[in-house]
Amino acid sequence: MKSSLLLTFLLATAIGLSAQDKDQKYQFVDKDGALIADGTELVRTDAEDNGFEVLLRSGLYVKNAGAPDDYSVRVDSKVTRIDNGTYQICFPVNCHVYSTPGTYQSEVGVLAAGEQKDILSEWIPDNYGECVVTYTVYALMKFGKTYIDYEGPSVTVTFNYSSPDAIGQHPATGSVDGTYYDLYGHRLGQVGKGLNIVRMSDGTVRKVMMK
Repeated sequence: MKSSLLLTFLLATAIGLSAQDKDQKYQFVDKDGALIADGTELVRTDAEDNGFEVLLRSGLYVKNAGAPDDYSVRVDSKVTRIDNGTYQICFPVNCHVYSTPGTYQSEVGVLAAGEQKDILSEWIPDNYGECVVTYTVYALMKFGKTYIDYEGPSVTVTFNYSSPDAIGQHPATGSVDGTYYDLYGHRLGQVGKGLNIVRMSDGTVRKVMMK
């Protein structure tokens, strides 16, 4: 009986420690590789108009800061506010687009030791307002046919678009240099009418409406 209680106590202690000390095998960094510490809150106000749409980028990258070769990585997006438009993340490859609050998991990817990768996440507003997303990176260890995930650092980004100007008035009418996908991440042989996800030749990802 005593040994059982001791085992329960040790397990509870281990769980408590793991909850306090987040796994650091993967970390958030900026484009220059500078660490973005756990718990950081960022505000993005720089809106870009690429001729197709207005967007605000998260500017977050994930870096393998010490994960063994048999580990994988996932990024969760907890969208707590989205006044309008859509939020998208293209990590590690395929794009997923959301328009309502919720917690969304990216697909599972692999990064080589020291490698960093843009999570390609952004808010595409169709009016002024805010979108708030908390990103959490998870280290995943394969266990049989499933994964054991270890919670890593979290970063909260508030996208703020304060201009009242209307957007979404510049639909593309010609071809765009890039690789095309549908909203489910399936690669398309050619651009089609309607909404297309385009991975541009410079590596960036755009959402393009074709007439």
